[in-house]
Amino acid sequence: MIRRLALGLALAAVSCNKTVEDSGDPSPQPPAWRLGEVLDTEGPAVFAKTTGSWGGDLYLLRLQGTHYEMGYQHGRLVGVELMEMWWTYMAALGAEMNITDPVVVDTILGNLLDQAWEQYGPNTPQIFLDELQGMADGMAAEGLSYGDSEADLVLLPQRLITLMDLAMSSQLDPSDLSGIATFLQSGYTAALLDYYGEAPPALTPRMAEAMDTIRAAKPTGNLMGPGLNCSYYAAWGPRTQDGSMIVTRNMDFAADTGMDKYAMITVFVPDQGVPYASISWLGAATGALAGISAEGITVSAVGASSPLERIKTEPALFRAREVLEFAHNLDEAKPYLYNTVGDGLTRAPTIGYNALLTWGDPRGAGAGAEAIIVEHNGLSIGAYHHHSDCSVDTELVRFDLEGTSTTHTAQTDPELVNTEAEAKEIDALAQIRTFAHDGTDYLRDESGRYIDDPAGVPLQTGRPMDCAVYRGDEAMAYGVRMHQTACGGPADGGDDVMIDGGSYKYRYTPMRLLTEAWETGSALEWKGEELVPAGAPTLIGLDEGELVSRTAAMGSNVWDVVYDATKLKIRVSYESGTGEGWTAASAQPPFMEIDLDDLFLLNDQAAR
Repeated sequence: MIRRLALGLALAAVSCNKTVEDSGDPSPQPPAWRLGEVLDTEGPAVFAKTTGSWGGDLYLLRLQGTHYEMGYQHGRLVGVELMEMWWTYMAALGAEMNITDPVVVDTILGNLLDQAWEQYGPNTPQIFLDELQGMADGMAAEGLSYGDSEADLVLLPQRLITLMDLAMSSQLDPSDLSGIATFLQSGYTAALLDYYGEAPPALTPRMAEAMDTIRAAKPTGNLMGPGLNCSYYAAWGPRTQDGSMIVTRNMDFAADTGMDKYAMITVFVPDQGVPYASISWLGAATGALAGISAEGITVSAVGASSPLERIKTEPALFRAREVLEFAHNLDEAKPYLYNTVGDGLTRAPTIGYNALLTWGDPRGAGAGAEAIIVEHNGLSIGAYHHHSDCSVDTELVRFDLEGTSTTHTAQTDPELVNTEAEAKEIDALAQIRTFAHDGTDYLRDESGRYIDDPAGVPLQTGRPMDCAVYRGDEAMAYGVRMHQTACGGPADGGDDVMIDGGSYKYRYTPMRLLTEAWETGSALEWKGEELVPAGAPTLIGLDEGELVSRTAAMGSNVWDVVYDATKLKIRVSYESGTGEGWTAASAQPPFMEIDLDDLFLLNDQAAR
């Protein structure tokens, strides 16, 4: 566990407490605020703070206008705290990497993140480039500095979005500097280049120098910090109270880093788009790790390691924001997933992760609610589109080197596309494995491993249920799973099996068992605790969603969110404390419930 470090930086002395000041601009004015204490305003934007149910502060930031204006408001209102948060995380990463000076960590990561941005930047929509520049200008207006000149301030938000995207990558192990160099310089991992029949590029002098800097620092551990080993769940229609779309998203990351001080919900009210909220940390809302729109669309993501990754594409967390801002249902979201937007930018999948998109259909009281699970690596996505009637469309989408996609369906390519119910343990060629079976049960060897047997029985992995979805980092689509190292994936040597993996045993399985218990009214005991008593069947609501979130969380659980994407309510919880007093988000008192109307303020006549 990373331990909180006291920073000897002058910046740490800057107070986070602000007073509301008159900007001198009579128009536009901020809306009347309903939740917590207003700390500062900038035009129509509001920065506020309240106390979370876990006892810590929860910051609230509502931005409104063009993307440049929202970026400026963002940087001006929370630039001081954002800078503090950055150096806090640099110190925490340094503790992980055995580097005591956060400035050294910033130098090492800065070189790498800037190289990665050279791949991401050309594929980033202009609205977000405008927003990043606005953030830098807003921070400059606060008198902040980063780098060698005022022009370098934009590097901080660029590095932040890049760091968040790469935090899910498994390709940044400092023991493989050659692999890191290939990945950042070409935009593809060596394994993905090999798949496409391309040779790794020769190192540029700049990249060679960056690798020398890393080599001299002798870091340990993943250079971007621990991976995002999270989980998510959704249920709707006949399973839920009033037919609402109930969704969970666990954030299992690096515990006790000091980031708990920066818990924040950021609301974007764009001039040309749908308002939405991004739930994470202060400043980290430049991309959406978890979010919900006023149209009832939610996004969630889980890191899922794979050797096939690319960054010559749009950052995934910007893509999530595009979905929240521009989609009114999941059919409108699909072009951003399949790279068919047609604006000349590449939106091919990036690194290995599983994403969940849901639509709660708030205008229709949940009648059209549906969900899509999208399992990613840099080559393919496996998509499971669950409709409001509980039917499922399954697709496998493959991408070429330039990011052009080809969609395969069970109807057109049944040999490539499998349903979740068909998912079984496979090998690195996507061939179904069979294991020794005595007619009653599977056999294991002395080390506890299942025994491969050509005449044996397949191991079932997919356990789907109608109008419910759940995942950790395991992929059920063969075209994705064959390249996974996550959860005992075939690309990790082929000796392990999914159902013995921690994600499957402690996230996928209990979420399924809870759903079954509520459906049947049967009792469920998990890890010695009775989670569901025997009785009548139970319809799932926010209380049940909170229990799912608590049960599936890992020991590194830093924040959680539960959505009612139909009634537009959320519940949130964050980690608290430090050292021996550290408490996971999932172990906190009842999660804090927020009506999103108090953040969107769409009916407030004072809003611009």
